[in-house]
Amino acid sequence: MPIEIESGAYRFSMRHRVERIALSVEDLSMRIARLTQMLSLDLSQDTDMLRVFRLDGVDESSRHRQQRMEELRGLLVMRYGMIRRYAQSLGAPATRSLFVCAQEQLAVRGLNPRVSGADVSRLFGET
Repeated sequence: MPIEIESGAYRFSMRHRVERIALSVEDLSMRIARLTQMLSLDLSQDTDMLRVFRLDGVDESSRHRQQRMEELRGLLVMRYGMIRRYAQSLGAPATRSLFVCAQEQLAVRGLNPRVSGADVSRLFGET
C-alpha cells in the first residue's frame, strides 16, 4: 500500500509541476506577444527576428524602444531555453503540447501567435 501513496503523491506533484510550467509558458508567450505588438514587429519574418537579436532600428533617441527590444530579445532567448530544458525533462511531445496550449491562449485573447514568433511548428522545427 505505501507504494500507491507514494505513486499518488508523485502524480500529484508532477501534475502540479506541469500546471506551473504551463502557466509560465503562457505568461511568457503573452509578454512576448505584447512586446511584439508594441514594437510593430512580425517575428514570423526572419528579418524582424534578426532586427530583435541585433537591436537594429534602435537609436539613442528612442530609449523606451531600445529597452523593449532588449527585453524582447531576452524573453525570446528564455523561451528557446525553456523549450530545450522542458523537452529534456518532460519529453518533446509534452513540451510541444504546452506550447500548443500557449499558442491557443494567444489566439483566444486576440493575438496572432505567428507574429510573436509562437508558431509551434516553427519553434519545433517542423517547417
